[in-house]
Amino acid sequence: MLRKEWLMMFLVSLLTLLAAVWLVRWLAPGLLGMPVDMRLVSSSDEAPSFYDNIFRTMEPDGGEFLLRDPGVVNRARPLFPDVNVMGPNDVLGFRNRDVPNVADIVAIGDSQTYGNNAPLEQNWPSHLQQILGKDRPLRVYNISVGAWSAIHYLEIMKFALRLRPRIVIVGMYTGNDPLLDFSSAYGSDRWARFRPDPSLEASDAPRIAYPPPDDELWFASLADGSRIGFTPAYRYVPNNRTEPAVRAGYRIMARVASEMRDLATSAGALPVFTIIPTKELVYSERLAAEGVGFDPVYRELVRDEMSNIEELAADLASLDGARYADLVAPLKAAALSDADIYPRGANGHPAAAGYRQIALALAEQIAPHLPPPLRGLYGVQNRDGSAVSVYLVTDKGKWIVPDPSIAYANGWGSGNDIQMATVVERDMTAIPTLGVLNAVDPERFGPGAFK
Repeated sequence: MLRKEWLMMFLVSLLTLLAAVWLVRWLAPGLLGMPVDMRLVSSSDEAPSFYDNIFRTMEPDGGEFLLRDPGVVNRARPLFPDVNVMGPNDVLGFRNRDVPNVADIVAIGDSQTYGNNAPLEQNWPSHLQQILGKDRPLRVYNISVGAWSAIHYLEIMKFALRLRPRIVIVGMYTGNDPLLDFSSAYGSDRWARFRPDPSLEASDAPRIAYPPPDDELWFASLADGSRIGFTPAYRYVPNNRTEPAVRAGYRIMARVASEMRDLATSAGALPVFTIIPTKELVYSERLAAEGVGFDPVYRELVRDEMSNIEELAADLASLDGARYADLVAPLKAAALSDADIYPRGANGHPAAAGYRQIALALAEQIAPHLPPPLRGLYGVQNRDGSAVSVYLVTDKGKWIVPDPSIAYANGWGSGNDIQMATVVERDMTAIPTLGVLNAVDPERFGPGAFK
């Protein structure tokens, strides 16, 4: 009897030990001396792997450029190629050639920010990077999709902030954002908190034909003998101030901007709001100066859109912790001297020259909010709190300084007294690495080279 009890205890202990070893092997294989990369994991059709999620293997190549999405309604196809004036899209479906670890500036918007009508390097986020990055390594990351509006900008902002930007620029567009936001807020309880008027319903949105029928196109003859096309009736629908849904749409945009401000500032980023006007409003002063007789609907559009912009701009400018950057005046001024900032046809997206004007106007207004470029010797404490890493930063990038003696030999102090400032890890991550500094050349790498 005693032997049976001992045998039973032995078997129970053995099974317990085997179960414990199995659990350790599964949850912490390193404790058994087993390499973590040999750990087995289970698979599931309900929970696809990380790479299946990223590369979207369930979506065949080709097909529609815009895909349906439960979060932001529409998203652009990832890894779309560089084709004429569309693409390339990165692995997330945004118009960039890569996804950075850190972005200095994130631009959020619709097709006016994506850059329809222009190659990637000539949309306004790319122009902005070129302008502000002349004297420093600087990255602008473009997060924009056609048919997005303010509510979708808010939805994507929480992901945009993962790139730890210093500035987030939100480009609202008067040509369709008001009605898109009205339809989103009144068409889904998910965004019901933005509804300014409980008496309205989604069905109160005015009907709008897309694409605009040919009989709504209007071509104006300019003083130089050329003609340029507009769609005033189409753009008037989302700006008609007699429509309660339009007025509500603009109020929704202001309410959404307030939440975007809260998100950005809580993450340490400066939100900058801007309003991209319609092509019709941009050319209104040129047409008036050249004595062009306005189409009647064109005149009403210009009047109502300008009033809508003034009210929305006042709301955006009043947000504490945010900035408003005006584009209306700079674009109107550019149109007076250059008729080619938009296509001569009826397309309402800027041409490459127009996108550059947007970037120039934004650069002038946000440059004061960027910190001075890093130059010289800097120390960065590693994420694990270990010893400080040392870098020498130039206008082209950073050099890794592997040993303090290299810094001393190039004139950055002596003994234990090294002359360097300290920065956070995020600041150094955004700067490209040029290599490891082993050379002693004070004229090139010493303090005198950075004065």
